[in-house]
This record gives sequence, C-alpha cells and structure tokens, in this order.
Amino acid sequence: MKIVIAGGSGALGRRLSAHLTDAGHEVVVLTRRPVDGPHRQVGWDGRTLGPWARELEGAAVVNLAGELVDRRPTTANVDLLTSSRVDPTRALAAAAATLDEPVPCGCRPARWPSTVTPGTA
Repeated sequence: MKIVIAGGSGALGRRLSAHLTDAGHEVVVLTRRPVDGPHRQVGWDGRTLGPWARELEGAAVVNLAGELVDRRPTTANVDLLTSSRVDPTRALAAAAATLDEPVPCGCRPARWPSTVTPGTA
C-alpha cells in the first residue's frame, strides 16, 4: 500500500517510515525540506495545495506535521503549536477533497509508551 506521511522527516516519522517500508509498503514523506534518503520525499509548505497533493491519490495518509512541543507554554508558543498542526491538517483535507477516491482513514487511541506492557502493544 502507498502511505503518505506528512511531517515524516522527524524522529517518529523516520521510524514509522522504516517500519512501513520493512513491511512492504511504499512510503512518501511530505516535508518542508526534502533531502536524499531511504524514502521518497516531496516538498510541501504544510499550508497550501500544490503538486504534493497528487501523492494522496490511492494512498493512506498519516499526519505527523507539527512543531516540537518542547517549549514554554507562552501564548505565542501555544499559538505556534496549534497552527503547526491545524494548518497541515486543513491542507491535507483540502487535497483529499480533490481526489476521485476518498483517502482511507482510521483512528486508534494513542497509548503512552510508559503505559504499554511489553508484548501487548
């Protein structure tokens, strides 16, 4: 299956990309700064539609886009953290709305690693 990972160039995205590739999936990473690497990377700004939107055709999408949360909770930082997640989500939704086939969606509650008993995740 083709899987597009928005914001997939961070630590979590790199691990997820490797895992999905090892499982036989085609991975495409949407990133603001494409570089050569083990997975195909496509540039996007996380805000507007562009050529990257064609990558969603026939793909499942994982959205990991957003600034790191390791910052003081000032009003400016909270606004930055919020917009860095909301804007890419809106861009992905707008791109998905242009497709002939809907993007497969699924949601599973997240569990913090410290609450997962080894062998049960």
